[in-house]
Amino acid sequence: MKAPGTFLAARRLRGYVRAMLLDSAGRLIALSGLLLAAGCASPEAGREIPRISPKEAHDRAEAHQALLVCPYDQVECPGTHVVGTISFEEFTARRSGLPRNQDIILYCGCPREATAAARAADLQEAGFNHVEVINGGLLAWILAGYEVTTTPKERKP
Repeated sequence: MKAPGTFLAARRLRGYVRAMLLDSAGRLIALSGLLLAAGCASPEAGREIPRISPKEAHDRAEAHQALLVCPYDQVECPGTHVVGTISFEEFTARRSGLPRNQDIILYCGCPREATAAARAADLQEAGFNHVEVINGGLLAWILAGYEVTTTPKERKP
């Protein structure tokens, strides 16, 4: 369940993101962040990582069927996060106690999911066999209207 005011905050954030992408005449403008994201690399050839929609990720996380993991270390990524995620440091600390069939969903700040896909490939190689990445990353999550936070304290347990 979303916290009170979350809908309005998400709606404002989606409007803000759209406003950043379009100028007053409705033309698409290039943002340096999106240009950098466009250059995100994919994992090595032969390392296919399943992608899932933000809706499927949200629904499975809400039903406690999957663990949402931010693929970045907290120091590397102090910005916006999906509500309900754990940091990669926390995941690493819990990793040895997790069953190899644990559903793990990673997301990336990059729309091409490069960091999340690389971490997912590493987890697959380590024996985790249910690892997926949110298609479109954090931006797709926000545009789908799901909750985000800017501080780790707001993350759900």
